[in-house]
Amino acid sequence: MKTTEKVKNGVMNFSICSTDAYNLIYKSYTKEEIDLFIFYCIENGYCGLVKIEEIDNTKTFTIRIIPAKSCRKKDVHFYKDFELEKRIDEL
Repeated sequence: MKTTEKVKNGVMNFSICSTDAYNLIYKSYTKEEIDLFIFYCIENGYCGLVKIEEIDNTKTFTIRIIPAKSCRKKDVHFYKDFELEKRIDEL
């Protein structure tokens, strides 16, 4: 499970890598290590589920609550698409 404390500028940002705090090394998870992420936002109680296949090799996964001002929709992750209850039914 990955958590974030609050929504900032209409988005929730979740760290999706492991960290070796001693050496400051970030490591992305692989398909061999995990199947999915469950995301939880403390501020609004949002719970989401994302399969590892849906994530690029990146350190964070951003879920939008409010559409971007630019109206850009490509590669934007909207909260409704990842809601836990909806995604569990799809598994």
